[in-house]
Amino acid sequence: MKLITANHLKTGRVIYYQASPEGWTADPEAATALPDEVAEAQLDALARAPGDALGPYLIPLSGEGLGGQKWRRERLRHRGPSAGTTQLLKAGQR
Repeated sequence: MKLITANHLKTGRVIYYQASPEGWTADPEAATALPDEVAEAQLDALARAPGDALGPYLIPLSGEGLGGQKWRRERLRHRGPSAGTTQLLKAGQR
């Protein structure tokens, strides 16, 4: 099973493919898990279609779902930039 992720073209935010009329969601828990073959075909279709998704790619799911080694990078990507957060915390911002 796999999820499809991309970045929103206008905002740069991380988005996930959702098999619904909206097509994309910012919530990875609401994303549609697809069997490998279906995910590959859907990824090809999304990559060719004009829209708000930039650079879609597949994320493999582990037996636990949104966990495991592959999700470390995705968790950081979803949270946003981590550079400069130490200075923001010292300044009392966040």
